[in-house]
Amino acid sequence: MVWVVRYGPTLIAALAAGGLLWWAYSWAWEKGYDARSVEIVEDTRKLNAELDRLEKKHRELTRVYEAMLDRNDALQSELDDAARQDPDADRPAFGPDSVQRLNQIR
Repeated sequence: MVWVVRYGPTLIAALAAGGLLWWAYSWAWEKGYDARSVEIVEDTRKLNAELDRLEKKHRELTRVYEAMLDRNDALQSELDDAARQDPDADRPAFGPDSVQRLNQIR
């Protein structure tokens, strides 16, 4: 029991200091966590806005690409039709009439 009288105040002070340090650490941790959470929310909002912008651009470029594919198919059909109508289609080289028909397509 003598040890309680002798070391009691020191033990209480050490426990109080430890508790105060624990509280300060927890408080600082919580403040840092809250600040980082706000940053994460803001970063996420910015990234979502950028993602929306890129999705719109992707849809626009996809429409342009599909239009180009349709145009390419139409041109290919024209070339195929011109080749079928060419009387010299079986010749190994282009004749003057063939060149004129191809230049008309251009």
